[in-house]
Amino acid sequence: MQAQRFAPRTIADRYPYPVEGPIAWQRNSDGYRAEVPLLELAVDEIVVPSFAMLDAARYGFRFALEAGAERWLLAPIAMTERTDAAPGGAVTTHIDYFHVRNALAGAVLVVEVAAELLPDTRYLLTVARRPYRMTPDAGSRVACTLPVPPVSQLTAPPAIRHKICSTTCVNMVLRYFGVPTHNGELTALTHHAPSQMFGVWPLNMWAASRKGALGAIELFTSLDDAVPALAAGLPVVSSIRFRAGELVGAPLDATGGHLVVLTGLTADSAVANDPAGRGIDGVLRRYRREQFAAAWLTERGAAYVMLPPS
Repeated sequence: MQAQRFAPRTIADRYPYPVEGPIAWQRNSDGYRAEVPLLELAVDEIVVPSFAMLDAARYGFRFALEAGAERWLLAPIAMTERTDAAPGGAVTTHIDYFHVRNALAGAVLVVEVAAELLPDTRYLLTVARRPYRMTPDAGSRVACTLPVPPVSQLTAPPAIRHKICSTTCVNMVLRYFGVPTHNGELTALTHHAPSQMFGVWPLNMWAASRKGALGAIELFTSLDDAVPALAAGLPVVSSIRFRAGELVGAPLDATGGHLVVLTGLTADSAVANDPAGRGIDGVLRRYRREQFAAAWLTERGAAYVMLPPS
């Protein structure tokens, strides 16, 4: 688990993973800008940045990865697209993450924030990285199950019900925090018009922040990595993928990308709210620990970790 995290002390003290402290913001034409030196990036490493802030006014942001004269861009969130990138083949972009194809030296992650006020009091900026594919670690640590209210994505209109697992997971976590919301309200915030997707990772963290919950995208390599969040009373939204027969008891036979809410860990099970289930009993699931680790951590290992409104 490797990440650089930046936030003011009031946020850092509440977040369950180490935070370096605040970052230096500079004024630019759209609002504010900050840089995170990444130094060397290895072949097949992925870089997943996230940003969220609490502001009554609307805000947006975008990320760029720079190395020498080359620049790669991710899809902007609530902000205009840039066209000044001249990407080479060293990095490919995948809406919400960078995938390094050739080793890079001197890489820098640039975040630009469109906001009226300097985001210096209530923000969380993270840059997580790990190899794209790893041998999953089921770990051994346990965490008591959190009472996250179950919500099924199958209650949504047929046109979107199979697309909103991410939105539904954010909904469940917000409800657990006591935030009154519903999928109809959140889908308007999580809909990514260019791709027609609802599961763009940084957009979901932006949506949560609009409801008062700061969150970040983390990259885990072991189920034990989730324990600090769970022990702090924070559910972990897990991005999983598996083939037929690889996750026994799942409501989906197979998936190339799905999100669930990890609510607890026992010695042999991962306890989760799976939004693909029908009804309360269908959402509440227990998966064999090693199978859940394989589905989640073999590729990418992405997670949402959110803080309740303060």
